[in-house]
Amino acid sequence: SQPWPPRQSRGELNEATLYTAFKRLEDGGCINSYWGAEGTGARRKYYHITPTGIDKCRSLIAEWETAKKIIDELIETEENKNE
Repeated sequence: SQPWPPRQSRGELNEATLYTAFKRLEDGGCINSYWGAEGTGARRKYYHITPTGIDKCRSLIAEWETAKKIIDELIETEENKNE
């Protein structure tokens, strides 16, 4: 039986989803990756955000804030109509 809510709806991602997103961000120039030195255990891949990624992040945050403001206003208008 599947747990409810499903695991992914609780903010968890599977590895395939995560690495697909990383690949898309890297292809878009938003992040760079490099392989760490093999010390103990498995080799690890590290990621860091690029200036393009920072700009994109700021742009997406601004878009989200605009959309959120519109939605909040719609909800407030609807609540006022119901009073």
